[in-house]
This record gives sequence, C-alpha cells and structure tokens, in this order.
Amino acid sequence: MDSFFSGIGISAVDFIDIASVFSITMVAFFGLKEKHRWLKYFLTATSILIYLTTMIFRTGVNLRLYAALMLISTVVVVGLVSWRKKHPAEHQNV
Repeated sequence: MDSFFSGIGISAVDFIDIASVFSITMVAFFGLKEKHRWLKYFLTATSILIYLTTMIFRTGVNLRLYAALMLISTVVVVGLVSWRKKHPAEHQNV
C-alpha cells in the first residue's frame, strides 16, 4: 500500500485524512434531518477550512491538487443541492 501512495505523491495518512473529511461531510449533509441544519453547515465550513489549510501550508503539488479537487467537489455538491432544495418547482417536468 505504501508503494501505491508513494507513486502518486500523497502519503497514505493525508489521503485518508482528506477522504474521511469529505465522506463525513457528505454523509452529514445528506443524512441529517432539517432540524440539524446548523450541523450540516458547520461540518461543511470545517471541511472547507481543512482543505484550505492543507492547500496553503502543506508541501507537495499532488496533495495540494487533491485538496483543491475535494474543495471544489464539496462546494459544487453542497451548492447545487442547496440551490435545488430552495427552487424545487423549476426542476419538475410537468
């Protein structure tokens, strides 16, 4: 397993760290009920902060690129889902 991660230029710990933050954020965003909306957005903001600090303070182009891709994925998914929930009538085929 170490040879795989050394080949892509990201340590296994960093890869698992960023992947778990993304997974927890998506599970919370899609799994929590509306009364826990504050927790959804708190976890989203925390994950964005983790991605940004990884991109700014860590070394390695591949790790920074991976964090940037996860940041873009989180923003796009959360943004689109939130927008569709606020505007449901525009997306119905009548």
